[in-house]
Order: sequence, then structure tokens, then C-alpha cells
Amino acid sequence: MRFGKFQFQPGWLATAVTVSLLPLFILLGLWQLDRAEQKRALIENYEARSDEPPLRLVGEQADAAHMRNRRVFARGHYDSSRQLLLDNKIQQSRPGYHVLTPFFLSDEQVAVLVNRGWVPLGASRERLPEIGTGEQSRTVTGVVHVPSPPPLALGDSGDSVPGWPKVIQRVDRIALEQRLQTRLLPYTVRLSPQEDDGYIRDWKPHFRTPTEKHQAYAVTWFGFAVLLLVLFVGLNLSRIHEMPETR
Repeated sequence: MRFGKFQFQPGWLATAVTVSLLPLFILLGLWQLDRAEQKRALIENYEARSDEPPLRLVGEQADAAHMRNRRVFARGHYDSSRQLLLDNKIQQSRPGYHVLTPFFLSDEQVAVLVNRGWVPLGASRERLPEIGTGEQSRTVTGVVHVPSPPPLALGDSGDSVPGWPKVIQRVDRIALEQRLQTRLLPYTVRLSPQEDDGYIRDWKPHFRTPTEKHQAYAVTWFGFAVLLLVLFVGLNLSRIHEMPETR
């Protein structure tokens, strides 16, 4: 292919590599921009919900997406006989658990798991921490948290230790309803720091990757696409040396 005094003549291998990688780099860049937009929406939702008045929890509030980050209060009582320890939770570089306690809503046959905070791992995994709490009627306040499934679904280890509490690796509502024999709301409530019967509660929003990082990743992928295109053109474009006319 000729362009004036230049000829563009790429080989099949260079063409195949470029055709394969160029769309991939562009798609990865667009994906990171989309992730940045999703993260921005989550942050805006968190900030907007923090200004709303607390909402009372009732059994009909089953829309997890609508309740995400909502400040709530609930009236009822804890069930301290069947508690859960959510494993692999780190606090200031120390391993431990989040304590999840079923909280039965007053006059309703439904419970919500209240995350009462972080406790350190004991001397061994066979010696679980003491996490008892009173079961008197009370009002608790907190913020709705919608658990995300982990990248790797590990099996729960709670059954290796008889009795309660049970150690779990993830919050799987359907599985926990069967284990607890109780209908659960599809989210947890992170107990407010000022509430009693709680442990270490550092509930600042921890977004795994800031919006700016996603944007930086997008720029990187788009940069790879531009670099690949420049190399493809530059390495396969040559100047045509015309022979001088003879008389």
C-alpha cells in the first residue's frame, strides 16, 4: 500500500498481533472507565445516605439494592445462642472475625444479621472467642451493608468445632437461613459505634480501588493501544527510493 513517497507493507504476524491486541487494550480501558463510574456511584450513594434520617427495619424491606448504606434502627432482641464468626477479617494487620448476631425484629418472624464488630483470632481456631450478649428487648442502630461474594468461595469451617458460634467464610443468606432455621433479611446491619454489646467497629467506607486508580488504569490501557498502533505503523512504513531517470 503506497502513500505518496511511502509504502506501508506489514507482515502477516505483525498484523495478526495488532488485530488481536488492539481491540483488547481498548476494551480493557473502557472497562476500567466503567468501573470508575460504578465506584463513583457507590461513593455518591454512601454520602447521600449518610444525610438521610434513620429508617425503621421491618420484614418487608427485602430490596437490598434500595437499602444499601441506609441508616436504620430496629426494635427486637438478639439470639445469642446461634451466632456466627465471619472469618478472615483484618484489623490493623491482625487477623480476626466479624461477629454476626441474629436480631429478631419485634412482632415479626424475620431476623437481620447485626455485625457487632471485630474480635481478634484466639490462641487457635479451635478456641473461639467469647461473644455472648443479652437477649433483652432493645433498639439498635446501624448502617445497612450488602455483602459481596468473595472471589473464591471457600467452604465454611464452622462445623469442625461443635456447638456455636459457627465460623463462616462468606455471608450466604440462603445457606444461613437453613443453618439458623430463620428467615433473614438479604443484608446485614453494621452496628453503630456508640451502641452497647459491640466490639471494634471501624465502619469507614473501604473501597478496594479508588476511582482515580481505575481512571489511571484506563489511561494505561489506552496508552498501550496507541503505542501498539504507532509501532505497527512505524515499523512497517518505509520510504520509497526512486531511481533517477537516465538520459
